[in-house]
Amino acid sequence: MIMNRIKARLGLVGIVVLTIIPVLIWVGMRPLDSRFAGFAATVTSLGEITALLGMSLFSLNLVLSARFKFMEDYFGGLDKSYIFHHLIGGLTFVFLLFHPLVLSLKYLQISANSAAMFLLPGASWDTNFGIFALFSMMLLLVFTFYIKLPYQNWKLTHKFLGLAFAFGLFHMFLITSDVSGSAILRLYMFTLAGLGVMSLVYRVVLVGILVEKLDYVIEDVKELGDEVVEISLKAANKKMKFSPGQFVFINFMHEGVGKEVHPFSICSSPEEEILRLGIKSSGDYTSRLKILKKGVPAKIEGPYGRFSHRWLASNKQVWIAGGIGVTPFLSMARNLKEADYEIDMYYCVRNEAEAVFMDELMVLSHDNKNFRVIPCFSEKEGRISAQKIDESSHVKKDGKMVLICGPLPMMKSLKEQFTAMGVKKRMIRMEEFKLL
Repeated sequence: MIMNRIKARLGLVGIVVLTIIPVLIWVGMRPLDSRFAGFAATVTSLGEITALLGMSLFSLNLVLSARFKFMEDYFGGLDKSYIFHHLIGGLTFVFLLFHPLVLSLKYLQISANSAAMFLLPGASWDTNFGIFALFSMMLLLVFTFYIKLPYQNWKLTHKFLGLAFAFGLFHMFLITSDVSGSAILRLYMFTLAGLGVMSLVYRVVLVGILVEKLDYVIEDVKELGDEVVEISLKAANKKMKFSPGQFVFINFMHEGVGKEVHPFSICSSPEEEILRLGIKSSGDYTSRLKILKKGVPAKIEGPYGRFSHRWLASNKQVWIAGGIGVTPFLSMARNLKEADYEIDMYYCVRNEAEAVFMDELMVLSHDNKNFRVIPCFSEKEGRISAQKIDESSHVKKDGKMVLICGPLPMMKSLKEQFTAMGVKKRMIRMEEFKLL
């Protein structure tokens, strides 16, 4: 397990190293005192550094967005790699924004108008490509952070990141700079850019050829309460192998629902012939899933994720499910046959009507003395807290692993509470894939 934790950090370490290498090459090209000899040389050097960092991160971020399965081991799961993807995307934008702003300071010495004109398209196309790249990224980030788009539309806007990346590459390789003046630096940046381009082509263009998608057919659709449906599917040919707690990307081939691809957690056991998904109505797409019927075909990509009781250092665990966050725990509970596991599961919902899987969980608990289910109804008892859980399950004293899946504010709050009482962060696992 220690090796797994070390391996899960290698992805981030690799990104840091690969991003710093071009700057180190740049440092070795000329004496630093000449690069920072005076105001003009200093701002030019800072502009070049931010450009190298920005384009390196941009290239690597495209690799992160491609959903290569082998990379999950090096980031601790797809949810963690997506978190890094968002953070690196923001950092990429900062560096690429500061690149022209820093360079414009040279023109600010002449006049504010000269500095402003430097940031606008002109006669020089090698410069224009850089400006187009920056404006494209600004537009896409506005859609990402400030405009609430449906998931499928949001996903479509991200495909246009390739256009911004292409503009950036044209700018980097056409303009006169240290990249054009150093064969080593040019080769390194070309290699990183090539990885980014190949990742983009893999995910956007060749996804139907290179990414395996299994054919499934709907067996049953059950409405569990007012907001949750459980969809059961059977493999048309090849059955997917997965670990309890993982999730898939699925699109249902039904005109009324649409052929959009969405991620959902698996709630069935790997041993079952039927693949089950528990889905809550939380938008236009998920609310339409109730119209699905037996026989509707579906294509499934996956499985993904590293959120499972099987991959933890301790078999003494506390599971905390908030609302539809119960689905990965259902998969684990339905697979919980090993006698050496000791599990306390807190099923947190507003009221009994929302606890649509409670009856089955109670049956599983009755059949397994090491699996204890604790209902938590916030309308009666208030919100669950780390203190209440520790008083009942002795998390810190017994060194138990804590798994949390639910609304993001709930997960963050509980993690902060547990760490404040002395539970180490490595003992807490959260399903942090916010698109689920």
